[in-house]
Amino acid sequence: MSPSRGGPPERTHLSWQRSELAVALVGAFVAVAALRLEVAWVAVAAGVFALMGVAVAVAGRPREVRDGREQVPPWPWLPRIALATFAVGLLGAALGVVELAGR
Repeated sequence: MSPSRGGPPERTHLSWQRSELAVALVGAFVAVAALRLEVAWVAVAAGVFALMGVAVAVAGRPREVRDGREQVPPWPWLPRIALATFAVGLLGAALGVVELAGR
């Protein structure tokens, strides 16, 4: 089975897309919670992460890679997703700290 026809590399790429969309969804939840708690800077930062996550996941791979003319390992996605997960988690924690400090 060739890599461009639905083999393991394609499934791996789809799993990275799902991970990025999950991070974007969590970012959207953090943004909505921040808006309800009136913490604008967290809402803006989480919203930006959510939009960037969706943009990266939807953009997909370049045509050369999709058509199998160029081979690219899927691992470059790992640091990006790890960094985005860390940043969104940090924003959620900051939101909690701001809320606790405000009481």
